Amino acid sequence: MVHMQGSWMGEVVRMMDLGMVLQSVNLSVK
Repeated sequence: MVHMQGSWMGEVVRMMDLGMVLQSVNLSVK
């Protein structure tokens, strides 16, 4: 249970981090 939940949270955090990185890169390019 905890391991699966941890993996799920990790995926969500990873997606959020990727989104923030893409936004920062786009702002830098513009």
